[in-house]
Amino acid sequence: MVEHRKIAVEDEAKVVADYQANRLTIVAIGLRYGLSRLGIYKVLKRNGVDTKKRSAEVVECPVCKKMHPVRRSRGKEKPWNICCRNRDCINDYMINRVSQPIS
Repeated sequence: MVEHRKIAVEDEAKVVADYQANRLTIVAIGLRYGLSRLGIYKVLKRNGVDTKKRSAEVVECPVCKKMHPVRRSRGKEKPWNICCRNRDCINDYMINRVSQPIS
């Protein structure tokens, strides 16, 4: 169990960046900064971060370059975000991933 402690103001920006840009879970961030899950949740809420589980982020498909919504949890499972609705993107990705990876 993590001890109760306060977080420095400069670390709050790092917590927000870890959650949004680096896509770390609240538990992983808590272990990194020595805070509980609830403490990290309060820091994120205080900084106006949406922590809903069903929230979607808009990402770009690496194949067709169209923007489409992806749930945060799905984005963590797969490093690539291909349009699920477009079968051509999936086929193109599967063909090209052996010869040249799409980043």
